[in-house]
Amino acid sequence: MAFGQTAGKNQAAQITTLKIRFVAESKSSCREWLGSFLGGCQSFIVKVGEQQQLVKLLYQFHEEREEIRSEMLDYRVVHALKAVRDDECDESIKDMREIKGTEPNGNKVVIGKSALKMIKHAPALKHSERLLPCYVLEPRGL
Repeated sequence: MAFGQTAGKNQAAQITTLKIRFVAESKSSCREWLGSFLGGCQSFIVKVGEQQQLVKLLYQFHEEREEIRSEMLDYRVVHALKAVRDDECDESIKDMREIKGTEPNGNKVVIGKSALKMIKHAPALKHSERLLPCYVLEPRGL
C-alpha cells in the first residue's frame, strides 16, 4: 500500500513505516476519536518523508507511562515509526486548533482556539482547511 492510502474494508490494515518530524501537539483531537477506548491518546501534526507532507499522527496507549516522552519532541530529530492509516480520524489544521465541546442537545460547538502546542524548533504552521491524512500509532510502533 502506498503512503497515504487507506486499507479497504476487505483488506487487513497494513502497517507503514513513517520517517517523521514532530511539528505540533494538539490538545483536542483525541477526545472524539477515542470513544470508549480505555487508555490515553496523544495527537500530533508531523512532517513525513523527504516531501515533508503534513499528516496527523494519533498515538494511543494503555498506561500513562507509555506517553511519548518530551525528549522525543524536537523537530530536528527524525523518527522512524510504524503506524496504520485510518481515514476516520483525518482532520484539518484548522480543526485541530479548535477546542470543541458538546451542547446538552448533542450539537458540537467550538469553545476555544489554540489547542496546538508547537514542538521545539518546529517552523510555524499555516492555517489550512485541507484534511491531513491520519495515521494511528500504538506503543509497539515506537
